[in-house]
Amino acid sequence: MQEIIKNKNFQDLIIEDKVYNFLEIASFSDLNLTYGCYDSGWVIISMEGIEVIEYNSEKFRYISFLKFIEISTSLIKEEIQKRIIENHNCLELFPIENVLHLILNMESDYWLNLCINLLIDMNYKNQYINEILNELLNKSWISQKVKHKILKLLKPPAPLILPILKDNK
Repeated sequence: MQEIIKNKNFQDLIIEDKVYNFLEIASFSDLNLTYGCYDSGWVIISMEGIEVIEYNSEKFRYISFLKFIEISTSLIKEEIQKRIIENHNCLELFPIENVLHLILNMESDYWLNLCINLLIDMNYKNQYINEILNELLNKSWISQKVKHKILKLLKPPAPLILPILKDNK
């Protein structure tokens, strides 16, 4: 992940006598909310304190990331794009798959709707997320509105059709 970040300014973050080589990814000062990563996990800094989440943590540990999907997509995109190398999607620096799994375990239509909006707005697709979204279409707890958004996200892009030009000789 760190290979897609430009201007790597690591900081030592000391939590309970343990030093983390912290790299800030996004900071939303109006919300007093920041997240970043270190060599084996994520760090969230908020008014509640500092939370360290290892990459292999249980899915429920990602609940603190729900705060971020309530933020406007344009604000998230703007903040992350300051730190990402061109030709990469902002959600490559966000644990979207883990957050999606958390939402599925919670069976929350509200959070799923926000997550789907984020995926659509960021134009983020990958095979793993597509598989999860396909499974969701059969879940009864998901509203019809959200199912339609999922279908929109799963729909392949329309092929680019160029007009055939006749040779004017």
